[in-house]
Amino acid sequence: MEISELEKYRPLYLSMERMGAGRILKEFLRRDLRQTLPFSVSHGVDFGHCFDAMDIEDIEPVHWAYNDVIKDRVSGKKNYILAPHPWAILHQKLGEERGAGTLIIGPPPGVDNDRKLYDLIRHCNIGKANILIKGVGNYLGSIEFWKSKGVEPVTAGFRDIEFYDRLFSLLSRYDRVIGSNLSSAIVFAASIGKKIEFVDGFSYEFYDRGDYLNRVNFESEDARSFIKFFFYGGGRERKELSQNLLGYEYLSCSKMINNNIENVLSELKSPVYVSNNKKPFHLLRLFAAVKFNRPGLIRSDFFSLVRNYFFSNGHKNKVCKVELNELSAWLNGVSSDNFQITPTPYVKGVTVPGQAVTQYPE
Repeated sequence: MEISELEKYRPLYLSMERMGAGRILKEFLRRDLRQTLPFSVSHGVDFGHCFDAMDIEDIEPVHWAYNDVIKDRVSGKKNYILAPHPWAILHQKLGEERGAGTLIIGPPPGVDNDRKLYDLIRHCNIGKANILIKGVGNYLGSIEFWKSKGVEPVTAGFRDIEFYDRLFSLLSRYDRVIGSNLSSAIVFAASIGKKIEFVDGFSYEFYDRGDYLNRVNFESEDARSFIKFFFYGGGRERKELSQNLLGYEYLSCSKMINNNIENVLSELKSPVYVSNNKKPFHLLRLFAAVKFNRPGLIRSDFFSLVRNYFFSNGHKNKVCKVELNELSAWLNGVSSDNFQITPTPYVKGVTVPGQAVTQYPE
């Protein structure tokens, strides 16, 4: 397909708008910022921890892979390009600062998560530190909590098109970063040379999609190998490992990447990606998605659409509550001591995937 043919589907292509990924790639490749590139890309760092490539189910017909582990899980399922992660591109553009001081990477902000983390770190010899608050849920309550405990909160805000730029600037200010879980920010910090430490024994709660166990593969050897090397390695090893994961090797390949993009787009048969079990009624769903600007219509199968339209409980039990000690689960294997999952009815604005279970009041 020609890029011009994809233009009318642009309102459906949301993945590249997340955190500024599309703008960063187009600037790196010296492409027109107004150009439509129908790529899906992981909203966090994909280190092989999912059965399929992270966010491959997004409707964009091409997946942006930034390492071979991703490429191998995409190949045969969806078209792909190999290009450096947006973070690697920013690092090349902005360089590296030594920074000073300590930053703690917070969990999804919520009453119980914040309290449990504070109870752990106040007994550690961390010294004066700031804490990074994720811009999800009622994160302003989390900011007030940490201020009341004498810990200065910082945030990169919501995941708009300037998010990666703000996060890069923020992480660059520090020389020591402490993780409470396996946040993408820990990998980003290691890739730009920050000293990495972890809070041991931290368990946090969050809501996720009901198919969590069908997506996250705690038996993945790729993921476990990465986490073990990252956790037990030194600063140099962590930096190299993170840069390999984020595709720094492709930073010198802009010409090849541009050529690959043209080849992949020219061979596209459809403007959207549809998995095999959702191909019935594909053209009808595509028409409706464009007409009503609803990308979700592409992802849903016919019976789900009918159920969710006619029955108010269509989303029931499509959400789960997860309690997870992430480091323990990956390093030692999943057990009842480090992982609990509970199906939970969907309540709009309450049981929101990605948010903490106990939110601060509005």
